[in-house]
Amino acid sequence: MAVKVLFLFFVTSNQCSKLQSINLQSNLICAQDVNNLVELVQFKSDCELVLHGNLIGIGQLSIVLPQSIQTCDLSFNLIDDDGATSLAKVLGQCSNLDSVNLSSNQIGNRGAKALAECFQYLKKLRYLELGFNLISSVGAIFLATSLQMCSKLKTLNLYDNQIADAGAKCLIAKLVLLHSFDFSDNQIGYDFLTDGIGNSSHLEKLIISLDLMLHLWLHKV
Repeated sequence: MAVKVLFLFFVTSNQCSKLQSINLQSNLICAQDVNNLVELVQFKSDCELVLHGNLIGIGQLSIVLPQSIQTCDLSFNLIDDDGATSLAKVLGQCSNLDSVNLSSNQIGNRGAKALAECFQYLKKLRYLELGFNLISSVGAIFLATSLQMCSKLKTLNLYDNQIADAGAKCLIAKLVLLHSFDFSDNQIGYDFLTDGIGNSSHLEKLIISLDLMLHLWLHKV
């Protein structure tokens, strides 16, 4: 309610009738607050909405996003598989999206599958962040199959998940146009490093954290 009152003030005073970018991180905002915001404010095309560190995933996630949105940050929002499934239906309608951040949530393989089904329709997607979630190789394969339809995708961050060699290999094999790939703190082993990146001619940046490299070295010894 407080968020609705705040934006009602802005709109009636004609101070932000056409927002292009809004950052509301760390404000205890829930999904209904976002819906009130979208109802009251006329967003410009190519708008940016940053909702990092709120409570979007608490309860039953039913959210409305401006369809013209270009950048969407829903990191640190307690979004689980059910929330991701609901969110996927909304994101799939935002065809203008080129950057999505869903890191530091509680999304597992079921949520990854639902999101993967919507990502294939986001033809402008360039940047996707799903780090600090609960995605294993199963979810990674769902993502790889879908994201190969996103020919403009250049950066994919999947650090701090549970992805093993099979998932990493599938992602690299299918997403041949990627420029930057962050696999830090997963369960990637020697097989991926030896024969998993051979077809990545466009890859400029591959991140695998030091602790994984140390594990591989000890394993070989």
